Amino acid sequence: PKVATVDETTGEVTAVGQGTTYVKLYNKKNDLSAAVRINVTGEGNITFAKITGGYNHFVALKANGTVWTWGYNGNGELGVGDNTNKTKATQAIAEVEQSDGSKVDQKIEDAIDIAAGANHTLILRKDGTVWATGYNNKGQLGDGTTKTTNKFHKVKGPNGVGYLQNIVQIAAENNTSHALTADGSVYSFGYNYYGQFGNNTTTDENANPYPVKMQKVSNIIQITAGEQHISMLDADGSVWSTGYNGYGQFGIGTTDTYIVLPTQMKDTKGSILYGVKEIASGTYHTAIIKEDNTVWSVGYNGGGYGILGQGKEDSYTITISQVKEQVEGTDGQKVEKAITDAKHITASGYTTYITRQKTENGEPQGMYVSGYNPYGELFTKDTTNRKYATPVETDKDILTASTTKNVDIQTGAIADQDGMVYTVGYNGNGEMGDDSTS
Repeated sequence: PKVATVDETTGEVTAVGQGTTYVKLYNKKNDLSAAVRINVTGEGNITFAKITGGYNHFVALKANGTVWTWGYNGNGELGVGDNTNKTKATQAIAEVEQSDGSKVDQKIEDAIDIAAGANHTLILRKDGTVWATGYNNKGQLGDGTTKTTNKFHKVKGPNGVGYLQNIVQIAAENNTSHALTADGSVYSFGYNYYGQFGNNTTTDENANPYPVKMQKVSNIIQITAGEQHISMLDADGSVWSTGYNGYGQFGIGTTDTYIVLPTQMKDTKGSILYGVKEIASGTYHTAIIKEDNTVWSVGYNGGGYGILGQGKEDSYTITISQVKEQVEGTDGQKVEKAITDAKHITASGYTTYITRQKTENGEPQGMYVSGYNPYGELFTKDTTNRKYATPVETDKDILTASTTKNVDIQTGAIADQDGMVYTVGYNGNGEMGDDSTS
């Protein structure tokens, strides 16, 4: 279903459904591309709902701008003012400094994006500022220190001058944070051991507590982060990545470990890949949706885990290949069928979730899942790994989906059109948010 339409004569954009999309602009004469993000939130809302997972915690952004967290909280990653695990959703709070230097707690009610690292959490507020809480050993909270905190604090600007501003999206690796500006630039802070800052440096185990501007990219419209790497979608439909590439997740035909400057993903013929409209990063794999709504993936596949959803049992791949489901053919034999109805995609840990568009008759189709499944985190009602994209929750129109990042004990979460949140998988820290740990 379409989110918005564009009048080719006037350029006027008209909302026709709720969701997030991009209007692509192309200047043929000068061969220049740009994109405008369109968020259709519905009456009375300020953003689009989102769920994201940290190592063993979840963060949920409601359409009204409030942020709710649950699960593991030993490092203050839930941002609720203490370090106690939470078995049900609790509203996040910020510690705000007043003009007289005093500090007051403030419930966050104007968030427009969220991101979760292993043990830290980021919030983007409507005014374009970024706020962070949790573990801070590498400076991933961007406050100029390595001090851990259990309330959200505003991220400072480069070199500690002022505050980071004009941000439109955020993403988090395990111990690194990234922020996308309105002009398409990317800033990073925290851990830079593998070159994930994309500025031609590595900083070993040292902390980097202030944002640093990435080199070589200037027209980015979406960012996504794996364990120790970042991938970025360019307005021209190409994909850039920097940082750790040890399993070929950059799709550049190599497994060179340290990539210290952004490099572009290649297509199956070895040329630069174009025509991508959405990207997602798991621990060591990348998944993309092309403009024709097909899905492709590359990187770590875990052998029998089948993380890439290609029906293969390779340990890893270095070139993108198409994601497929397995269906029954006319002769009763199993045949492969390419995914062509992708809506959105998310990858986390050793799993991939692909939400599906509605049918032509307006019926929901749930989502496809693939990958590692020891705790049933794939919503398959069993613990069998899935190497093909497998339909699940087909009675739901799924708005947002995610899993926690802990590959050994993962939990899955989805939210549907009715605003209901469903969780499945490991619950030892309250990750399911059902007021239990069983």
